[in-house]
Amino acid sequence: APLSVINALIIAVGMREKQNITDVFSKLEQIWKDYKVYSYNNRNVGED
Repeated sequence: APLSVINALIIAVGMREKQNITDVFSKLEQIWKDYKVYSYNNRNVGED
């Protein structure tokens, strides 16, 4: 039961800060793309 309370708290904060969280992750994804953090066999993820 304590884990359910923690999960509910995380969800509540996420719902309240939805736009801010979306903006932060969008910026992080761009940084990861710029620095080629995620690559597979010398090919960047997302590039075809």
